[in-house]
Amino acid sequence: MASFKLNIARIRGCPPPKKLAEAIEEFGLPETEEFGVLSHSATQEVAFATVVRKTKQAVQRLDAKTSEVITDTIEKVTVYPLAVRPASELLEI
Repeated sequence: MASFKLNIARIRGCPPPKKLAEAIEEFGLPETEEFGVLSHSATQEVAFATVVRKTKQAVQRLDAKTSEVITDTIEKVTVYPLAVRPASELLEI
């Protein structure tokens, strides 16, 4: 069974959805930044985006031949879909 948590915040002074989408597009998905924008779209009332957060995580494994525990670092990605409604000053995550 799927579950989700909706977080709502007030966002004041936000530009119209079209201008907000243009600003989100400029941010893009930088390789060296922790956060990036995977995709975005806008209607006349709402701007949507999918924000990703990249972090490093240590994963341990056992090498059966040498009986050693080996630690590898992997990149973990968390996805945050969001919607911004400038007319009602709402940010939904």
